[in-house]
Amino acid sequence: MSESERAGAALRKVIIVGSGAVGKTTLATRLITGEFIETQMTVGLSVETWTVEDASDGTAIKIVSFDLGGQNQFRFFQTEFVKGAQFAIIVMDVTRYESFIDLEEWLRFVEQVPEHCRVLVGNKIDLPRVVSDDDIRNFAEEHNLKFVYVSTVTGEGIKELERVIWESLKDDGQCSG
Repeated sequence: MSESERAGAALRKVIIVGSGAVGKTTLATRLITGEFIETQMTVGLSVETWTVEDASDGTAIKIVSFDLGGQNQFRFFQTEFVKGAQFAIIVMDVTRYESFIDLEEWLRFVEQVPEHCRVLVGNKIDLPRVVSDDDIRNFAEEHNLKFVYVSTVTGEGIKELERVIWESLKDDGQCSG
């Protein structure tokens, strides 16, 4: 696809939320670059843009992602960035039970995004898990969430997450706005 064709791609707003240090920024970086790049704490907000293409027909979606820092001190200004979001990626760390407990708070935070336009991401599956698969599955079912396990370090699950994002945001998808 040429640059001029990409420039005309549909534009979608995606927010990435979750507790501090769950791997939101490394997840965004992995989605954008396809590589694991170690990152520092996001101070408040990080905005990135990337294009996702369907290899079968060349259609594309341009995604503007708002990676919101997970610490409470940033929350006072972050609510404005949820407005108009067409999709929410809610990230938890499978090695930290506290990040699982915090999911209720994050769901309230993104309540403007329809339930069917959200995905729960269990990150850090390359490390020993503390949160059980049953707990995560039950939570996702209770809240009508799609869910995907990933490792931003190894790349496991990233293609599945990309598929969920693509299917949700493509022109005839449910979350395309």
